[in-house]
Formats: sequence, structure tokens, C-alpha cells
Amino acid sequence: MKNLKKIKRAELKAIIGGGEPLPDGWGVCFVNGEPVSTPCDQLCPDRTQPFCAW
Repeated sequence: MKNLKKIKRAELKAIIGGGEPLPDGWGVCFVNGEPVSTPCDQLCPDRTQPFCAW
């Protein structure tokens, strides 16, 4: 839990809902403020856990 990055309010406002759902086993990493699809069993490029729905 100590590897969690605090999300800034501006980044939260930039998240747009909807669109295509991610396939099972995939989550999202934020790289330079941009969402990047990442498998849930791998770490993000900055060595944090991706945000996964399960």
C-alpha cells in the first residue's frame, strides 16, 4: 500500500467515463497523466500496481 500515488484533483477531473470496456484481466496505469491499458498481473512502468476492476 505504500507504493500508492496520490491522484491530483485535476487528474481526477480529466478521467472520462464510458468508451470501450477493458478485457478481463486488464487495468489502467497513469503514465504522465495519460491512462494506459496494462495487464493486471504486471506492474506499471513506474513500478506501481495498475487500477483493476477486480
